[in-house]
Formats: sequence, structure tokens, C-alpha cells
Amino acid sequence: MNNRIQGVFLGSGAARYIGLGFLPKWVRIRNMTDAAIPAIEWNEDMAVTTISPEGILTAISNGNCAMSVLTVGAGVIPYIGKDAVTAAAATKIVHVSMAQDPAVFPGVQGDQRGAGTGGLITNYTVDTPGNRTGHFNAPVNTTYVGIGSVVYISGQRYHIVGLTSTGDSANNVTLDRAIVGNPIPGEMANTVEYLTTMYSFVNAPAGLIMPDGIYLAETATVNASGKVCLIEAR
Repeated sequence: MNNRIQGVFLGSGAARYIGLGFLPKWVRIRNMTDAAIPAIEWNEDMAVTTISPEGILTAISNGNCAMSVLTVGAGVIPYIGKDAVTAAAATKIVHVSMAQDPAVFPGVQGDQRGAGTGGLITNYTVDTPGNRTGHFNAPVNTTYVGIGSVVYISGQRYHIVGLTSTGDSANNVTLDRAIVGNPIPGEMANTVEYLTTMYSFVNAPAGLIMPDGIYLAETATVNASGKVCLIEAR
């Protein structure tokens, strides 16, 4: 079993269970939206102390790194899953590879090429090479696809760093780098092979048996509503 994972989720401002697929020994969660880039770091051995059993919170304050302890009920604790999700909600999130409900995540492990209402995304057109912009042949579902989504085009991996509207008009999509040549013999140039969700952790679909992970009680600084959070665990 691979007891190591990383990904991105959207802060909710509410305590939540995060399914990782294992019980971690170490976790770091960083708010990537705020200039103070606050982060929680937790280690299972912190349980030995009553001062900071649920982690340490750090953030930049007036140019300095400020640290505070997370007491019981304020940070991170291990979570043994196994409970069934009765309704999808932000209180329980899992890595998209664990969310197998085809009504929510069509295709294999969240492939979003067919999730829009305008047909299957199969091709990417380069519009302005110097700006790294182009568009898809069909609209994306912006509930799941956006800045941070990964798209595989003719065997190459790109990140979407800009998205206007639904991505199917000229210059709607900005990639992190310019499109390179087509490396796959016999394949049409700029074929879209895979498109991921913008967040790698998503609401667990109804019926899913939650995997092991953590319970995140912090809600105001790192896991605040609408904040993009990077999580690493092992």
C-alpha cells in the first residue's frame, strides 16, 4: 500500500473528515490563497504532549513566522473510516481516485472529458502560442474543471492556469507551458486524452465507504471557506 499522498482541496470553514486511504503518521496542510500562507503541521507523536496534541499552526505575521499550538479539538486527529456516506457533502472529502460514482465522476478516476453538456472533449486547438492559450472542442463542466486541472494532450501533461467561460471558445484556456509536438505516432495532433478535476480532493459521493484518514477540526485560518489548501500526508 502506498502510504503517501498529496493533493488540493477547497477550504469549507467547517470541520471535516479527509479520506486518505491510510492512517497517516505526518500531515501538513497549507492555505495557498492567503498571503500569510498559514499551515498546520501534525505528527502522530505530538499526542505525547498536552500542549499541542493536534498540531502546530504557523503563518507569516509582520514579516515574521508566528507559531501557535493546536489543542484538543482544534487541529488534526487520525480518523478510522469505514462509515458509509449517506449524502455527498463537504464534511467528508476523499481523493478523486476514490470517488467512483459514475454519475458524479464519469470515466476512470474522475476523467472529466465527458462531464460537460456539449459532448466529449477530444481535441485542443492552439490559438495564441505566445500566450499559451487555446480552447477545447467542447465545453467543460466548470463545477469540477478549472484552474489546477491537469490535461493530457498527445501524451504530454499540462496544468490549466487560466479558464474563461467553459473553455470552448478561442483563447479560453491558458496552459502552464506551450504545447509541444505530437509524440505519439498515428495520433491526431493535440488529442485530449484525459482531463482531471481542479481539486484532487472532492466531496465523497453517497454510498462510498470512507477510507482512513484524518479529522480536521480547524476552520478559521487554514481550512477557511473558499481557501485553496494543499495537503501532504504520509
